[in-house]
Amino acid sequence: MKRVFILNGHPGESSLSKTFSEIYYLSSIKAGNEARIIHISDLEFDIDFEGPGYRNIKPLEPALETVLENLKWCDHLVITSPTWWGGFPAKMKGLIDRVFLPGEVFDTRETNAKASVKGTQR
Repeated sequence: MKRVFILNGHPGESSLSKTFSEIYYLSSIKAGNEARIIHISDLEFDIDFEGPGYRNIKPLEPALETVLENLKWCDHLVITSPTWWGGFPAKMKGLIDRVFLPGEVFDTRETNAKASVKGTQR
């Protein structure tokens, strides 16, 4: 059994990405996994990282704390998102900028491939 976290990165309330994420969620449950799903359209947070670098990181809003908790919890991460102008929508990019923090989601002190992602072995 795996712990699956599905993050729908489409900022609209209804989208093909939302449909895909919900199907994946239901399929994961049916396969006997634990699963959690979050739709970025339901989250309220400031997408702006602000400031230079990681020295003075602004506190995460409760919605982003929940995303971070789910990232730490999961064994398997699924992101559904459209590609707009060659990248994620701005709200999804803002979520990544704010939540994927050194010391929380990854550790830059380890330079080998086996410890490049916090808490995982490759």
